[in-house]
Amino acid sequence: RDLVLFVMSVDLKKMQEPTDMKMLSKSKVSSVKVQLSADETLMTFSGKGVHNKEIEVFKIHEVRTGQKTNSFLKYKKRSELASDNCFSILSNGVVLYDLVAPDAAVAKLFVASIRALSVRKHDPVTKLVRAEFTKLAGKKGKKKAHGEMDLKACSTTLEKLNFTATKSEIKAKFDEMNVDNSYGLDYEEFMELLKSLSERPVVRELFAKYSDGTTMSQKKFQEFLQVEQGQSIRSKKVAAILESVRSSLKEFERENAKGDPKGFSFREFEEFIESDRNSLLHPDQSSLTQDMSQSTSDYYVASSHNTYLEGHQLKGKSSVEQYIRVLKMGCRCVELDCWDGDDGNPILFHGHTLTSKIKFESVIQALNDFAFVTSPYPVILSIENHCSVEQQDVMAATFVRILGDKIATAKDRTDTDIPGKLPSPEKLKYKILIKGKMTTAVDKGIHAASSAKMNANMPESPEQEAARLAGGAPDRKTEDDPSYIDDEGQAAADAVMYDEPKKKKGKHGLKKGASKKNKKDKVKKEKISAKLSELIFLKAHHFPGFDNNDGASPWEMSSFAEGATNKIFSENPHDFIKYNKHQLSRVYPAGSRFASSNYDPFPAWEMGCHLVALNYQTLSDPMFMDRALFNQQARSGYILKPGSLRVSGIPESAKYKSITIKVVSARNLPKKKAAKEASRSVTDPFVELAILGDPADCDEKKTKVIEDNGFSPAWNEVFKFPLTNSHKDYLVVNVKDSRESVGKGETLGWFSLPIESVRAGYRYVPLYSPKHEILDGSDVLLKISFEKADPTPFQLRLSTLPEHIIHRSYSQLFAVFKKVVTTDEAKARFKALSPEALPLSESFGDAILTLVNEGLVKGSAVTSALKELDEAEAKSSAQAWAEIV
Repeated sequence: RDLVLFVMSVDLKKMQEPTDMKMLSKSKVSSVKVQLSADETLMTFSGKGVHNKEIEVFKIHEVRTGQKTNSFLKYKKRSELASDNCFSILSNGVVLYDLVAPDAAVAKLFVASIRALSVRKHDPVTKLVRAEFTKLAGKKGKKKAHGEMDLKACSTTLEKLNFTATKSEIKAKFDEMNVDNSYGLDYEEFMELLKSLSERPVVRELFAKYSDGTTMSQKKFQEFLQVEQGQSIRSKKVAAILESVRSSLKEFERENAKGDPKGFSFREFEEFIESDRNSLLHPDQSSLTQDMSQSTSDYYVASSHNTYLEGHQLKGKSSVEQYIRVLKMGCRCVELDCWDGDDGNPILFHGHTLTSKIKFESVIQALNDFAFVTSPYPVILSIENHCSVEQQDVMAATFVRILGDKIATAKDRTDTDIPGKLPSPEKLKYKILIKGKMTTAVDKGIHAASSAKMNANMPESPEQEAARLAGGAPDRKTEDDPSYIDDEGQAAADAVMYDEPKKKKGKHGLKKGASKKNKKDKVKKEKISAKLSELIFLKAHHFPGFDNNDGASPWEMSSFAEGATNKIFSENPHDFIKYNKHQLSRVYPAGSRFASSNYDPFPAWEMGCHLVALNYQTLSDPMFMDRALFNQQARSGYILKPGSLRVSGIPESAKYKSITIKVVSARNLPKKKAAKEASRSVTDPFVELAILGDPADCDEKKTKVIEDNGFSPAWNEVFKFPLTNSHKDYLVVNVKDSRESVGKGETLGWFSLPIESVRAGYRYVPLYSPKHEILDGSDVLLKISFEKADPTPFQLRLSTLPEHIIHRSYSQLFAVFKKVVTTDEAKARFKALSPEALPLSESFGDAILTLVNEGLVKGSAVTSALKELDEAEAKSSAQAWAEIV
């Protein structure tokens, strides 16, 4: 609101006069004149060496203030440029212009104005058409009327909109709209032509079914939602939906949306169907609804591998921009491969390869600026440390100088809201957690204090008791121990680049000790800075094996290669599930994935692994699954794991045994770059539907190809997918151009989500680009129906209990426990279910439900106890509020 008010108050005519600025390109600064067109649709740039002379305002997706792009960060004389005068213009995640205004006021004017202009209510189609009419009106020497588009211009504009047909077909439409037989079509007539081409017949049929032909009453709209969409809403909400729809329609469309003011016109109903109000993703999943107060070890965390790389693992470009991109996607764990720089300052790149290098400081600055743009929950920095002690000290100083109190240090581990476990994401909001190696001295000193505080109210294990008596941490392998082997770093790089013989591996693919000489070399090579150690929140350590992990602290974590993870999954996944209930684990791709391909994350997720790191730069099935999981919950980057992967005893059950999908149509699909340059530039789209996740359910189906129509292709094809474990499955909607990749098709736009977050009925599906940018105005319309799975005996028992019992507080559940767990048999079973973590609320909740499932506690007793508790707390709260008043 403040931005809009500001732009309304400024005189845009100032921007319509040439403004002198500096442009940064390839480490050179040149003079340029920047100007906004009279109709406010075009930005022009004139000057020597300017490659992109103009950009349409609607194509601008981001205006970034300050010096926050690769070009600015690499510029050696950056300190000479006032940061407040600098800004950058981006389109589809690509930086097009890095500009320096003459002063901060001019920079503020351009930044605020461009942002406001680029998000005007006009959709991309409207913006393009307006731009075409503006160009037409500006042409000189025309004898015909200005502001009208003849048949040839209509055909050209339609092709730009990704639609073509025979000349006779286009002429027939042209004549139909040209009712006054004038020279051509004016703006309103051309927009009517587009509407007639893009209108979905099924929407018209639905409107006819639930309306009097002109207006759909609010009551009939409620009936439509209940019958067709499976939704029941109150009349007040219907009125709110109508008001919201009307506010989003353009003034011209509102004036032409005839009908009863209290009901929906066809255009208003169409707007509802084709908007986020009717999205495929359930609203409960698009907003933050889950409990964020559980231990961080109870969540999946969106994680990136070798984050700095834009492409290939051996010869790709390293980029600060890549960190910004993944953070804006909601990624919460990024990787930094740190090496000594020639000038005494650390750098990042993929060691022993031809990848380019970027400054460590530039990356930390980008993290400071963008870490919490999308999500407020903690960001984990996974440090792969190859630096000398001297440059590690520089790293530590850089962390402190730039990030300041955002860093949760080793001493902060004990400031937890959950005794005996890691703090919750809620507790760690706006914090940055550094994961890396520590010196033994720092580790033992902090460990003694941390363990004493965290476990003050917890029974000690034999290992913890021995550690306490010894005055430090349990005897675990650390980086100063000769037997320590880094999980992903130098060993992996050496194996790939120098083709060393593979060392013999122990159980689950974990390497056994190297020779004494190599051990000594490694110790000498990997000395750790005490200053950096003090900043480590999550200590990286060599995985000791499941049988030797009892003395581990919750902040100690290991990384597992893709191959080792799959081996554990096939041999003894239950040990890994148990491990992941208390320790964080990270999984990373095999070193042989040179082209930055990805592995299937499903096995790791099934075992409760938290940080399943993928190559975010590569769009494929694994990333579709990753985005399906993490685009939920307001892209918080933290998704609460299923109950059975957090504590024992709560099985998950499938909601559906089949899903039927009708692919109706798409709208305003983008063009691939190759298609734009080809003589026939219109795409030939088809839709690929895929079920990913549980191998028993994985399947893929495709529609037919629609030729020469990326503007409004229609398929109306129906596909049915049987499901065994719908709670573990993901749906991918992938729109492809059949002309690309030799008939296999290349992605134009996609969307993915968990099957059980899909809504039934006619649903709007927004599309994302291969670079994960939302494609404004592009969408697919699907019709969804489900066949429900039969309820299990466990579900029938749970139906008598409140839905969110497992999210009750410890004090609440302990009160319920004392009331309902009364027999010796029930108490013994409860103790067996959760012997080592009784004070945890999720242990109480899940264990109580298990006792209900096993018939040792009555569900009605739990319901009654919770009701009494809620009534007592409500009464207490009311009394407290009365006293405050």
